[in-house]
Amino acid sequence: MKMILTIALMSLPICSRLAAVEPAFPGRWSEPSAAGNKPVMDTGSRYRLIDKSIRNGEFGDIRPSMIYRYGHPFQRKIEGKHYWLVPVRYFAWAPSASIYTQSRIVAEAYACINQDRVEFWIPKYSQRFGL
Repeated sequence: MKMILTIALMSLPICSRLAAVEPAFPGRWSEPSAAGNKPVMDTGSRYRLIDKSIRNGEFGDIRPSMIYRYGHPFQRKIEGKHYWLVPVRYFAWAPSASIYTQSRIVAEAYACINQDRVEFWIPKYSQRFGL
């Protein structure tokens, strides 16, 4: 038993060095393109770049806690410039029949990301970009 434990402990530094120099698989973490790196979701299933943009107040008065779900990023060329678009579904308040209550609805918008920066937001049913 001691012999097996000794061999295992001696091989641990060798294994860690081998893992540190393994080549990265293309497309595993991010994909470079004309719009920059593809946005990557973290382990908490969130896009930190988008959450930072929302906290800075770049898209209305929503907060990161109001986000319902993120979609998969895709590329689109808007006004001659390449962007990564990430669909973001979030809870919003809508007026209801009563003046004392509001109803909660799910709205959607696209975060337009270029070179690892959210440049602007497009509401889902915007006719301007045909989305």
